[in-house]
Amino acid sequence: ITGIDGADAGLAKTGRLYLETIPRLTSGAEYADLGRVLTSTCDQFIASSTGGFTTADCEQVRAAVAATELSSPPTDPEAAAAEAPISCPTGGSVDTVIARDDDGFDGFGFSSSSILWGRTPDTFGPGSYTFSGTESLFGLNPDPEMGFPSSGAMTSAPFTVPATSGGTYLNFHHAYVMDWFDTTYYDGGELIVSKLVNDAWTPVAGLPWVNGPTRHILGSTASGFTGFGGDSHGYGSSQVDLSSLAGERVKVDFRVEGDADTAYYGWWIDDVRLYGCDTAVLPPAATVAPTAPTGATVSAAATSATVSWKAPTDRGSTAIASYRVTRSDGKVTSLPGTSHSAKLTGFDARHTQTVRIEAINGDALVGPPAVVGIYPTTTTVTSSTTRAKANRAFTLTARLVRRNTSTVVGAMPLVLQRKVSGWRYWHKVSTGTTSTHGTKAWSVRLTRSTYYRVVSRGAGSHFGSISASRLVRKR
Repeated sequence: ITGIDGADAGLAKTGRLYLETIPRLTSGAEYADLGRVLTSTCDQFIASSTGGFTTADCEQVRAAVAATELSSPPTDPEAAAAEAPISCPTGGSVDTVIARDDDGFDGFGFSSSSILWGRTPDTFGPGSYTFSGTESLFGLNPDPEMGFPSSGAMTSAPFTVPATSGGTYLNFHHAYVMDWFDTTYYDGGELIVSKLVNDAWTPVAGLPWVNGPTRHILGSTASGFTGFGGDSHGYGSSQVDLSSLAGERVKVDFRVEGDADTAYYGWWIDDVRLYGCDTAVLPPAATVAPTAPTGATVSAAATSATVSWKAPTDRGSTAIASYRVTRSDGKVTSLPGTSHSAKLTGFDARHTQTVRIEAINGDALVGPPAVVGIYPTTTTVTSSTTRAKANRAFTLTARLVRRNTSTVVGAMPLVLQRKVSGWRYWHKVSTGTTSTHGTKAWSVRLTRSTYYRVVSRGAGSHFGSISASRLVRKR
């Protein structure tokens, strides 16, 4: 950071790193995510020569993350959300993801007629609270006292459970806060798996779980049910084994139920996966994630940018099925595997933005990202005189730098505009492009006092910007 030395420089770097890290976290991020993104952001700063960050700086960040145990799970089991990673209990490897629900992917065909269920944040309920991306399913904690029904479900379309040599599993991330006190759970949620028997849907009991439901929920009936209840302490994940239903026609319901009064928040469901396993194989790298996309470039405009890339050199175990483009402001775009560019709009051009492009193959394995940065600019214009004779030539000079730095920006398209006092709109005088020194000069003449300004359009890895106006009076 130019012009700041010693402790002040360290403090300024720390602030910049933190302010850049926060927008990269998802709404459901936890301390471990903060530690991971702090280190990855610092590494990107080094790669892009941003803010004077050095390898020594990033080693200090890693040491701080380790010393504060940011990446360590809580030692108190009551404070930690349990996890059920996508893996194969038989020792095999993930053979295929059969269906998924996650940010634009609705492979299960989830739907609900209940007012208690919807998707956040676009169509229902609270703001975004997700394990990844920006979208999740959400079931409201029922409160009949407030006129809501006592229960409701989000239901998948029917599907056939495939037979796989290593088993078939349903895995999902979820978070919940529903009415409870001490060890009594008044409201909660459950996953109901049903199979089609003689044209009727029949719930299936006794399926094996990892991090399954353990609370007795009183609900709205005398018998209650076993489900998820209380406070999950953020996002965890659970998994149910559907292997015994191979060949059966099945549907799943995420269902919430509550007692007569009092409600807290509800149940968020994210990143639902139905996947199959093959038997143990050697080498275990038979299914691997793709490498990062290659040749990533960016072409910026005033507040938008087009990112382009080429397919990974190694597509992993299967062909590329899709690409996930994640912006540092949290917006996520999913594109088919045939796409190699994306136009992104609505950036805040006052701040540095980063874009991550990740390849996802047919096994839903995500490769490392290709990362491009887009930087804000500052455009200024100076005049060789403040008072000019009518029709006598004088010089206007534009200068373009990366915002808050002295780094000049060359090859930037510019528009010189003017506005005479009393005019409503600015009018184009001329165009040009900044030199390698970040400047462009024009020889101009005026007939009366005139305001001038320069608009940079944006190019390459730099957003455009508009200079302050410069008044040149007629003598």
